[in-house]
Amino acid sequence: MCLFASHSNPFQKSKGFTLLEVLISLSIFAVMSVGAFHILQTSIASHRQSEQRMEQFEDLNRMLESIEADLRQSVDRPIRDGDGDTLAAFVGELESLEFTHGGWNNRSGAIEKNRQPAHSRLRRSGYGVAVKPTEEGGFTTLLSRQQWHVLDRARHSRPTTTLEIPIRRLSLNYLSHNRVWHNRWPAIINRQDTDPSVPLAIKLDVQTAQFGLITRLFYVSDSPVSGDSQ
Repeated sequence: MCLFASHSNPFQKSKGFTLLEVLISLSIFAVMSVGAFHILQTSIASHRQSEQRMEQFEDLNRMLESIEADLRQSVDRPIRDGDGDTLAAFVGELESLEFTHGGWNNRSGAIEKNRQPAHSRLRRSGYGVAVKPTEEGGFTTLLSRQQWHVLDRARHSRPTTTLEIPIRRLSLNYLSHNRVWHNRWPAIINRQDTDPSVPLAIKLDVQTAQFGLITRLFYVSDSPVSGDSQ
């Protein structure tokens, strides 16, 4: 019988991981890392798509608000084009419209700072389909807003494009004062008479790749802008 308890050697080396255990651990870590990276990459892509979609929605909403604001300030003021011919106050086709409207206010601070003369509060604006080439060599269809800084144009007057959004299709219809829809304006009521210069309302159908078909009804104002007949 042994009278003394056996004690372990304090200098004995502790047992480490085997090569197989290390390889299994590394494999598990690699699988988890790949999964985490994939989840992170998917989240970043989803966030970017959401931001892009929100920007597209804001651009579309800005365009529709611009059309509505301009149409509500439409006035019966024909203009002269670059060749000196008279254009009606409101001209509309199936995929474009051009009209005179108010709302171009003079900013007193800018006039005093730049020493520029006050301009007419009326402006000529146009909305319509434009086709432009892309960097990939194809073409893209846009709904474009163009504005002229003068009403009666010089020979080489060119509009300024102030807003563009990508679309697939645009269709415009015009409600006459006798409550009939037309696909162009001025509308011919019969062989001799035409409707008043500005329609009552406009129906806009725009097809977009992101939001599908959007239909809006815009009411048009034909009340003159007081104090400005330029």
